Amino acid sequence: GSTASRQMYMGDEQVRITLEVHDAGRIPSGMRITEMMVDPELGPPEWVEIENPGGFAVNLSGWSLAHPGAFTLIGDGALSGGSRIICTGNPSLQYNPTNVQMIDLSASGVLGTGAIDALSVNGDTIDLSWTEPGTVDTQIVMRVTWDSSWAIESNASLTYDLVGSPLSVDSWTSMPVGTPGW
Repeated sequence: GSTASRQMYMGDEQVRITLEVHDAGRIPSGMRITEMMVDPELGPPEWVEIENPGGFAVNLSGWSLAHPGAFTLIGDGALSGGSRIICTGNPSLQYNPTNVQMIDLSASGVLGTGAIDALSVNGDTIDLSWTEPGTVDTQIVMRVTWDSSWAIESNASLTYDLVGSPLSVDSWTSMPVGTPGW
């Protein structure tokens, strides 16, 4: 971003006008997957929590989630700074204790709906990507790939510890039931 400042006079008062321009059209580097439910049992949907840790809102247009064989845009709207959204395979069955914004991905095939799983507990990949508006230039912002050695437990979410590589099992903590939106 950049800042420009100018002093002006209004009558006998001096006024300073400051204009700040932020990198609103560029990839917000801080957008990240912070938690995900890969293997729910007994009806709940799969879900992915995405966080915008920055201080400014991020336009969700151009953001997507994908795994091999399935891709979907997250949608329109914005995610305010310091906030999280839950991308879910079924909003009507989604556990949402903090009542955060939810994005319905039930028709996309990216996330399971509850009765049907889309992600495999024994190994899969999920990508959070951004496509610059007006282009086909898609950039993977965060990739999580796991295999059977991760020993993902049923009805437990994986929470990213925000340090280390998201490709390493050591960077994720298993949480019974999960804490979507927290």
